[in-house]
Amino acid sequence: MSSLVTNQIVVHHTAFDKVAINAVCKKYKLKPPNLTWIDSVRVVRRVYPVFISRGYGLKNLTNHFGIKFKHHDAEGDAIATHKIVNHCLVDSKTEIEHWRENQFRSTQSTKTVGGGVIGFIDSKVDSNGNLFGETSISSLVEPGGVL
Repeated sequence: MSSLVTNQIVVHHTAFDKVAINAVCKKYKLKPPNLTWIDSVRVVRRVYPVFISRGYGLKNLTNHFGIKFKHHDAEGDAIATHKIVNHCLVDSKTEIEHWRENQFRSTQSTKTVGGGVIGFIDSKVDSNGNLFGETSISSLVEPGGVL
């Protein structure tokens, strides 16, 4: 896996995936891959003012954007995160590279999309989206939720 993702941007929703991958690497005495982590929650909170302080859970965001997905399913969560970030990129007129550093800026000083009113997204894959064709990674948890 490391050779597939080294030096890549990995978009995740909250810290779970990052923590899980690092825990698996530690458990199996593997060197964690060199990744650029972008938290979709940080991006959402900076693009849409309505989500600055609450409502940025994956289920709520998918409802807001009209995205259908299977919650708590690794693949479904990853696809939903991808679609949410695509909304952010389109509505903020930015590319994913912009968020390498800007995800850490104050929500007060970041350009946002006024009002947070977003159009409906089709459940089909958007081949024009900024992340189309990119690799998506989800972490897996052993039975019982223990890494």
